[in-house]
Amino acid sequence: MAKIYLHHWIQQFDAPKYAKAVEVTINDQSIFLPGGDPPTPQVGFRRSDLIPATNNGTDITVQGSTTFHWSVRNDPERPLNFSHEYHPVWHETADFGTSEITFLTGKPFSQSNDPTVHDPKTLRLAGRQSNHPETTFFQTPFTFDVWHNFAVTLGWESNLLTVYYSRDHDPLQRVAGPTFNNNSGGGQFHVGILKLPTGPEGIDVVHQGFQESNLNEGLVYGGVFIEDSSNGCITIS
Repeated sequence: MAKIYLHHWIQQFDAPKYAKAVEVTINDQSIFLPGGDPPTPQVGFRRSDLIPATNNGTDITVQGSTTFHWSVRNDPERPLNFSHEYHPVWHETADFGTSEITFLTGKPFSQSNDPTVHDPKTLRLAGRQSNHPETTFFQTPFTFDVWHNFAVTLGWESNLLTVYYSRDHDPLQRVAGPTFNNNSGGGQFHVGILKLPTGPEGIDVVHQGFQESNLNEGLVYGGVFIEDSSNGCITIS
């Protein structure tokens, strides 16, 4: 179980639509129960996320070239624990086997899989999750009390990836790519929090590991939308 809150903070892409920021939270009951017979709770994770209603894994959001937008900021009343690895955003393949991209913060569960990460309080955009080590295309300090604006363009046939970033109300700037990334597999865009456990390398992180009790953690999101970029169009402000 988790709660979703509307917030007063205004993000630049939300303002013209009179949209509101939303906070996704996790607590001790935020345990994902996937399908299966019988279903097996993912007790290693704490997880709460949102998926666009029309994003079924093979729809138009995974055809041609697509840009995924999101902005994120901390909530001082629901701080994260940066001794854990978090996935606030990811695009999971339709077979649930991996992710084409993962947006991360916190201490990597496996330092060998993220060798370029030396500060847990960073925001990072990594490529295909099944790569070992993962390719981190961009990272920036997770400065508190400001909006961090991201956009990632994925070419579903070209296997190209481009990353854009800015802070607060500044226009997005290209910070990585276009460069190769294995974008095969279609799938779904997730926005929320997936918190990995701590524990020794080699454990089954989905079902094992340590999570603290009495969790009350959250991240605030704004400017979440998906656009067709097959014609090269990218909204930057």
